[in-house]
Amino acid sequence: LKQSLDSESCSSFTNSEGRPSRIDAASQGSDSASFQWDPFGMQTPVLTSTLDLKALQEILGKTDLSSNEQWLFHGTSREAVENISDREFRLDKAGSHRGTLYGKGIYFAECATKADEYCVEDADGYCWMLLCRVALGTVMVCKEKKPSPDVLEQCIAGKHDSLIGDRWTAVGTFREFILFDSDQVYPAFILRYKRWSEAAFCRCIRETAESEDTGMAAELYPHAAILAEEHPDSTVRYRLSLLMDAHSDSVVPVLCDALKDRRRRVRLNATKALMNMAGQTTSVEALPDGSRYRRHRDGVHVVISAVPALTSCLKDSDRFVRRAAARALERLGEHAGPAVPNLIMSLRDREEEVRAAVATALGQLGPAASEALPALLQASLDNEESVRVAALGALGFLGLSSSAVLEVLTDALHDLSSEVKSAAATALGMLSAGTAVDSLADCLSDGQSHVRAAAARALGQIGGKHTASAVPRLTQSLKDSDHVVRRSAAVSLGRIGPFAASAATNLADAMRDGNTQVREAAASSICRLGVSERIPHNVCIQSLVKRGLSDACPEVRQAAAESLLELARSDQLGSHKTTVREAMTVRLKDENAKVRGIASTCLSLIQEDAPKKKKHKAKKKGGDSGREHSPCADVETEDDLDPEGVL
Repeated sequence: LKQSLDSESCSSFTNSEGRPSRIDAASQGSDSASFQWDPFGMQTPVLTSTLDLKALQEILGKTDLSSNEQWLFHGTSREAVENISDREFRLDKAGSHRGTLYGKGIYFAECATKADEYCVEDADGYCWMLLCRVALGTVMVCKEKKPSPDVLEQCIAGKHDSLIGDRWTAVGTFREFILFDSDQVYPAFILRYKRWSEAAFCRCIRETAESEDTGMAAELYPHAAILAEEHPDSTVRYRLSLLMDAHSDSVVPVLCDALKDRRRRVRLNATKALMNMAGQTTSVEALPDGSRYRRHRDGVHVVISAVPALTSCLKDSDRFVRRAAARALERLGEHAGPAVPNLIMSLRDREEEVRAAVATALGQLGPAASEALPALLQASLDNEESVRVAALGALGFLGLSSSAVLEVLTDALHDLSSEVKSAAATALGMLSAGTAVDSLADCLSDGQSHVRAAAARALGQIGGKHTASAVPRLTQSLKDSDHVVRRSAAVSLGRIGPFAASAATNLADAMRDGNTQVREAAASSICRLGVSERIPHNVCIQSLVKRGLSDACPEVRQAAAESLLELARSDQLGSHKTTVREAMTVRLKDENAKVRGIASTCLSLIQEDAPKKKKHKAKKKGGDSGREHSPCADVETEDDLDPEGVL
């Protein structure tokens, strides 16, 4: 960083005749109230004015607020930097290097990244940039995607001193600052630097880790953590995260030290990097209904050593750091047990997003967080919806089905918030709360579909004799307007098993549903009902054969084939073996390999059972020789299979 001119020598701007410029007139003519609000029409502060680094502020010096003076970057070539430093900016050169979207003027950026786009590497591979004092004065803001060709002339005619091309609002990139008077610009610093490619940066991380250079690591790893979180390219973010995880033995201690850094940005990204590394140590297991998951840790990872440092971050002055720390501890699961007392205290954090993250973390700690039960019960009554939802979810994960917990969860089913009701239903299902069956059944008629779906899933998780009374309501839900509710109801009826046998014909009818997921769930559930009555049994098997195995969706065909295979294994096909054998023979040529495999297995089972039946019939024939045998005695007609015309 080289200072080319005295940055304090240009505190005011005047024109060639010594009269006050429009900038001074604008600041003098505005009243104090408007000056405090937005006297220059900026709308959004310049990013460089928001820096809170005291050391950098001492180097740069104070800016002149009366002229709306700001620090801005100007990227260019080495030759241009030398010419500007020796002379001044020349408007006649505008557009000679890059385009002029907003007309001929002097272009600046508040982000060095944007200014870098205009830089040209010299013969030695260096890029050159100017850091300038720029008196913006009163500004005109242009938010158009395609600005008018005469926008700069409009700015001048409107008695504005500068133009802001707000490309952030227009297309989500960077803001540009354009001036049309070189007297408003003072080049204060020359920045010479080299661009570092992704490959070079990653190579440096590896070399630093292998050389155990602690000094370089302290400088490099926090910056890598920032890039792993903020780089615009998701591929770069992913690669940096994997690289830091691969060298976690040396990275984790440095990031723990970075959590004490006075710079908020460093602390925040170091916390997020540790959070992502904690996520690399876990696997995700989906619950059968697909609604929630519990992480299972594989071994002990070095990131666990960061628990004390992350626990300290729960008291950080920045709410985003506190939330990130809670999320990192959540991913560490039971290994974060020592942080439970601090997490309990953080349930009283002043920010709702922090309280919600802390409640979620306590739930993922499992039995290690059992002492947090009273605090979570209190948090379930929080004024903020997100906190109540997180606390109720945590109660489900803790697995403590005390009367106090069940009472709180059941009461939450009547909450005004649909998200709270859904979370309460899910938690009751996780706790297999048989006492809440009637309340969950009532939720099947809720006005919000995700509440109805959560209630249906919960009833299936409870299962058994307790939920027999809810079967009629679940059967009605097979006709719900929302396909997620219909699928959840079909899955839950299968889980309830023989106690839901009365819903057999309804599940068979669900094989006609227009949604493939509903048909698949119905096909999977039919075999679990243990239907013994002749007519429903016939209807179920025929629906699996005629609808399921011929469905256009391979997943539905697979589910139907698996159900028929399960019925064959439990010897529940009865007199339908011939029908099933013929259908499975056709499925041997199915385009889906899994369906072909299931069909082959099912045919093997049926053929193995055939000789046993023949031997049994031969013995029986010898004993019945004196009785006349009807040729149709062992054959069921089509009317017998479907006497009520269901199919």
